[in-house]
Amino acid sequence: MAASAVFNDAEEPLLEGVCGQTILRLCSRGSAIIAELSRLAEHVPAAFLGVELCDPAERATAARYAPVLFTQRYMSEPEVFDSQVSDSVELSDLDDESQATHEAIVGRFYTLFDSIWKYHEDLRSFLEQLDEGFFIQSTMEAVLLDTDGRQLVAEAMALKGMMLLLMDRKIPGVARERLVVAHLRYQGEGAARNVEPVSRLCKDSGFLDRRFAERRADVLALRAGPHGSRAHNRAYAEALGGCRPKQYPLALFARAPLPAAAVSQLLGTLRSDDIYNKLKIFPRPDHRSAALAQQAALVYVVLHFAPADLIRDRSKMRELVDRHFSDSWVLPVYMGFTVDLSREWAEFPAAMAAMQTDTLRPDRVSELARRAAEQQRRADASLRELLAEGALTETTVTDGVKAVLDVLRESNIALRWLMLHRHTAHAGFRAAVLEHAPPDDEMLDMLLRTAEFEFRLKGLLNDVIDKRAASWAEAQALVSSQLSQLAALFQGTIPSDIDTDEGLAEWFLRLAGEVNALDPSRPTVAGRKVHKLVLALREVQEFESVDSHPIVVEFLRTTADRLGGMVRLLNVEESVVQHTELIADLSYAWGTIIESLLPMMHDRIQRSPAALASMRALFHKLTSILNIPVARVVQAGSKDLESIAKHYSTQLVAFVRRVMEAVPLVVFQVLERVARVRSESLVDTPVTFEVGHLSSLARLEARHELALRTHQIAVFTDGVVRQEKALLGVIQLDPRAILHDGIRKQLVARVVRALDEALVFDLSGLDGTKAPRGHDPRASVLSAMAAAGHTLRSLHASVEYIQDFIGITGLRMWQEEVSRAFAFYAEQEANRFVRKRVAPDASIHQSAAAPIPLLTSRDGDVTFGFLGRTLCALEALTRPGLTVFSPAADGWFTPEGVEFAGLRMLAALRDCVGVPGLVGLDRLLGFQAVRHVDRGLRRFVAEMRAGASEVLTSFRADLIPTTALLTRGVFVHDAVCKRLSTQLGAATADVVALGHSQLLRRALAHQLRQASSLESGLLFSAADTLNEAVLNDVRRHYHRPADNAFPTAENPLLPQLAALLQQCGVADPMHRIYVTRDATPLLDLWLALIVLVNAPRFRYDTDFRTLVQSDFSRGAIDVDGVPFCAGIATLLRQLHPRVFRSTFGFLGQYVRSAIHVALIAKRPQPVPAAVVNAVVIMQTVIDLLGLPRDTLTAFVPAHVVACVTSQ
Repeated sequence: MAASAVFNDAEEPLLEGVCGQTILRLCSRGSAIIAELSRLAEHVPAAFLGVELCDPAERATAARYAPVLFTQRYMSEPEVFDSQVSDSVELSDLDDESQATHEAIVGRFYTLFDSIWKYHEDLRSFLEQLDEGFFIQSTMEAVLLDTDGRQLVAEAMALKGMMLLLMDRKIPGVARERLVVAHLRYQGEGAARNVEPVSRLCKDSGFLDRRFAERRADVLALRAGPHGSRAHNRAYAEALGGCRPKQYPLALFARAPLPAAAVSQLLGTLRSDDIYNKLKIFPRPDHRSAALAQQAALVYVVLHFAPADLIRDRSKMRELVDRHFSDSWVLPVYMGFTVDLSREWAEFPAAMAAMQTDTLRPDRVSELARRAAEQQRRADASLRELLAEGALTETTVTDGVKAVLDVLRESNIALRWLMLHRHTAHAGFRAAVLEHAPPDDEMLDMLLRTAEFEFRLKGLLNDVIDKRAASWAEAQALVSSQLSQLAALFQGTIPSDIDTDEGLAEWFLRLAGEVNALDPSRPTVAGRKVHKLVLALREVQEFESVDSHPIVVEFLRTTADRLGGMVRLLNVEESVVQHTELIADLSYAWGTIIESLLPMMHDRIQRSPAALASMRALFHKLTSILNIPVARVVQAGSKDLESIAKHYSTQLVAFVRRVMEAVPLVVFQVLERVARVRSESLVDTPVTFEVGHLSSLARLEARHELALRTHQIAVFTDGVVRQEKALLGVIQLDPRAILHDGIRKQLVARVVRALDEALVFDLSGLDGTKAPRGHDPRASVLSAMAAAGHTLRSLHASVEYIQDFIGITGLRMWQEEVSRAFAFYAEQEANRFVRKRVAPDASIHQSAAAPIPLLTSRDGDVTFGFLGRTLCALEALTRPGLTVFSPAADGWFTPEGVEFAGLRMLAALRDCVGVPGLVGLDRLLGFQAVRHVDRGLRRFVAEMRAGASEVLTSFRADLIPTTALLTRGVFVHDAVCKRLSTQLGAATADVVALGHSQLLRRALAHQLRQASSLESGLLFSAADTLNEAVLNDVRRHYHRPADNAFPTAENPLLPQLAALLQQCGVADPMHRIYVTRDATPLLDLWLALIVLVNAPRFRYDTDFRTLVQSDFSRGAIDVDGVPFCAGIATLLRQLHPRVFRSTFGFLGQYVRSAIHVALIAKRPQPVPAAVVNAVVIMQTVIDLLGLPRDTLTAFVPAHVVACVTSQ
């Protein structure tokens, strides 16, 4: 029965049946899952990594979310953890924020983990069905006898193991646990799929990859003691050594076991067979480790599903080691994942014993290193000969394709062994390898020469194959013609002194016919026939009738040579190109190995820009990394092909960018010198000057240095610009575009660094700290802004100066990158004010080609970077209670009348950060205003729930209707304000903070308006005119909706126009709607009480022409007149107009009643100052809202207003 199944499988290819297609689709899915794992591993949120494992720059974010992100301890007592969050308002808000921020990425990670589990279930089910005979005529034995079958089964199991290994290395266990628990909490247990098995699969194994282990050790060591101390060093070593469980990763693989019988059968096949048939490509015995490298990676992974073999079965392990690891112990497994068996198998007795028998003996290691070094030297000498001018031609390839492939094979095998084993983890073995191995520079030289040789060889082989049919036909016709001429010569048809010979003539005609009958599509048959023809032509030369005529002999020799050329054409088949691709594989070096060569590559490019051209072939050689992950995806025709190929191609292009960024790095190093020369040594030449001053104004030495540096920049970039476009994977590589991206990267990095270093403010005395004697915080802010502005202007001028020499649009690049940097940092700063945060790598302003660098927070800095510090400095300099805002002077002054922050400082700010910086600050203030509005409204709701609603309801009943005078005067107001003084005081702080942000926004809008009208007058006028036209259309729509349509939601006009108007400073912040809120009962009375409780705290200052705080002593409430009024006006703008009318109705009633009480007294008294202040506040709010000034007379009679204002 089994024999019959094997016979039938041989009859019908496995891949044409259900069994073959099932396992093929599994392998395709596995490749797609690993690609997604690799993609997501680069975006693990810092909050889920935790303080110990995240990047140092993101530790504050990780610490912030730590209280609401739980490990799998949550599974045992979910109610306890949930109650901890729900019982705290702060934790509840933080949990909601975490869900809004991370829900999408958490869901994607859970889908990945669920896909890994489903893959395991489907693979296990397939193997069980195969064993049970579910697939007709297909058993495990039959599948393993099929070439495709054994490859696919081995790959399917190995892919499962690779998922586990890569998941554990790239996504730490604690992060996996937090991601799974977060998904469960966000979606609910009913919505989450396979919660129990996925949780078990993702449980922390105790293993930490080196990158995460070093971060964790650094944190733990810093807790133990200061850097460099004995306690610090001891803690660091202990933490670094405790990141690998015993006999790892057997426990991890035990979470998803595979059928033992299937694993055992597969290992038996791998012990005996060459499943990829690569031994014919690497025929020599000393090439076996290279020939079986791909199979050896499968062996390494699959062995973890058979732990007994690794631990106890010495005979099996000896067979596997002798076959796959006899001269190699550093093994590339999958896409940059490399293992060192001297460390990985150290805790497995049987495996280690097999390795130590021969491979890992110290003398054997030295011998292998010496042999590889000698092989490298021989191959390098051969490469130098073949790469000499004119040495490698089509003739060389067709005549000696075997010799050429031997050189290619030798060089790649030597490179492979040396590049892998020079990174062995065993210190003694590494020393032995490095003792014999060539220096790093020579290794890089040989790698580049090998890549160049392969590049040329592939080009020649492809040319030969492309022209083979035409060359064959031409040679065939020529040989046939020559043989026919020889026949005619011996027939006497052609006059000559040669005796006729009918036998020879017929023989030559018969040979001509055989030549014409040769079929190049059957190279083996054609080659044997040609070989016989050549032998026949050589034998006929010995005939007396032929040998006596030198012309005939030469003719025969030429014909034989042409037949030999036809044979050589047959030798260059497409399989030769395929073998060349397999031999030239460089996927083993992807990751750490090739990255270790980057510093040397950069050094070469910086010393000689021409070196970049020699690396072009290396980039093409690296495309071999795509062969393994996409092979089965292509074969299965999966729709995932595009995304997988794009992912790995993007990684490849990213490496090329890192290599080529040496050029823009040098450009900007020279550019810094250019900037210094232009700013320090060169001065503007006056229009008229004395002839005697010509030599001093010329500055010839400085101009010579400037020209020299500019020429140096042009030379460096010329080599990149001249390179042609190339296809790397599925992405076309444009060297010019990469140069531009590299310049953008360096430019934005320098802009950000300059701003971060310069915009550091000493606010001592303003932030509660004691200021040194004579310290002026305002001067500190102005000097920092001036320094930053000077640096940016110098850099800007230098970029524009060299733009023509390197072929860039400098002004456009400057504006785009500076705008992008400010927009990015404004977005990141805004995370402090929004519920759904934007991660730095998820920002629309971030770019993989030209990334904006992330700044590390300074000590005690609560902001994200320079933009946040600048905003904090502005807020500190204009803080209510410290300063007084004067609307007449549009600035902030000290109570003594000294300008503290006004037009001069804002102009300095504009010169420093430009329009993009002002727009970024305006955006931050907008988010801040939203938070203040939301906080104020939420505080009102909370106070109402806490009992204030009963007080206000009762009070409101006493005030209705507001048109009537109060019988008890204003005493009832005083009583309520006293009873709610604590609550109204907290609300006052929110109102003042809101008004403060609004006034700063208005000041920035004035600067934006001035800048746009002066620097872009046409654009400003066009935007202003378009704004008026759109407003008129909107008004017509509301007047006649049927005749005038309103722009639809899909129409981008309104949002784009609003953004443009904001950047031009046309939009008035006081007219902006931040939140929409339905009418809330008692809110109007609440706002009126806020005004009334603060009215006594003000006095009207005739110098500032506004209300100012009456008490500036320490401990007084920080409040200022105009910011307070601006806050009230902004809150009223967010609400329905009837809230404004009812609020002012209560205030008007208060004013009228207070005046009435004062006038009807036995002794007429002056109107109280609080009443005067209330009227001034009402009028100021009306002015800020842009309402007509006579609006106040609807609530306070005109004669009363006149009476009050005359006091």
